Amino acid sequence: MASLPTDVYVATCQLIETPSAMVTIQNLNGLFNSEVCAALTKTGLLVDAPYLQDIEVEYEGELRSYPVERHDGNWRYFLQGSGWVQVPPESLKVSRVDISAYLKAMMSALGFEERAVPEEIRENGVWYLGQAWLQSRKTHIVYVRRLGDERTISALTGFLEDRHKSDPALILTTGKNLPAYLQLPGQNRIVTLADAINFQSEKLTFKTDYLARKMGGSVNNTGFSDGFRTAYINGKNYEFSNLQAQIIEVLSNAGRAMHKSEIMSQVESSQEEVIGVFRSGGKKHSAWGVVIKNDRKGNYWLEL
Repeated sequence: MASLPTDVYVATCQLIETPSAMVTIQNLNGLFNSEVCAALTKTGLLVDAPYLQDIEVEYEGELRSYPVERHDGNWRYFLQGSGWVQVPPESLKVSRVDISAYLKAMMSALGFEERAVPEEIRENGVWYLGQAWLQSRKTHIVYVRRLGDERTISALTGFLEDRHKSDPALILTTGKNLPAYLQLPGQNRIVTLADAINFQSEKLTFKTDYLARKMGGSVNNTGFSDGFRTAYINGKNYEFSNLQAQIIEVLSNAGRAMHKSEIMSQVESSQEEVIGVFRSGGKKHSAWGVVIKNDRKGNYWLEL
C-alpha cells in the first residue's frame, strides 16, 4: 500500500472514533480542508454510505427527527406550521470509514507484509493485527477503537487473558483519554495513536523506538529518531516535545554551534530563549547539559 500523508490518516482517526464511523459531507467539509477531504476519498479511507433517511431539527426548543423524502424534485421534510422544508443534499449524503483500508494503512506503516490480514476480535471494536518488528523486538499488535465502551474493554481484556497473558501485546488505540479503571493482564501495554504516530513525518510512520521501549525492548541504535521526538544516547532514552524536537532538528541540520536568536527564528514559537523551551515546572529537561550544550553566551550545539 502506498504511503499515506500523516494528516490524512490522523483525520481518519478522528472519524473512526465516532459511534458509527460515519460523517455527512456537510460535516466533513466543516472538519477538514478541501485537500484532506479529497484525499480521504481518493485513498479509499472514506467510502460512500446510504443517504440519511431523516434529519434532526430543533423545533420549539427541542431536537426532533423528521423523515426526509423527495418532494417537488428536492429533498424535503414536513414541518408543522412551515410546510415542506428543503434540505441540502450534502447534509444527507454520508461517507463512512472503510475500516479494512484504515487497518491496512496502519499495518503497512508498521511494516506488516502486504498479505497480512487482521483478525477481528470484537465486531467493529478490537482487532489482532499480528506481529511486527519494533526495532529488534517482534511484537504482537492489537488495535482498539472506542475504548470507552464497556463491551469493547471486556472483549479486549478477555482476548489478552486468553492469548497474551505471558506473551505480551502492544495495544494501539485511537482514543485520547484512556479509562482510569482499565487494567490489562500481564505485561500488555497500551499506547494512543496520538503518542505512537510520528507527526514530524509527512508520510504516516510510527515511533517504533518509542513503542519498543514501551514493551520493554532495548533500542540499540544510538541517536535521534525520525522527527527528533525521541533519542537513545549513551545508554539513556530521551523524549522531546514537538517544539523541543524542532530546535534539536535545527541544531542537527546545522552541525555547529548556533546563537539562540538564529535557532528560534527557525522554529514555530514566540519564545526567545532556548532554555525556556527545555524547562518546565522549574526543572530542566534531562537532556539539557548532556545532549544540548551551551557556552552561557547564547550559543548552543548538540553533543552525542
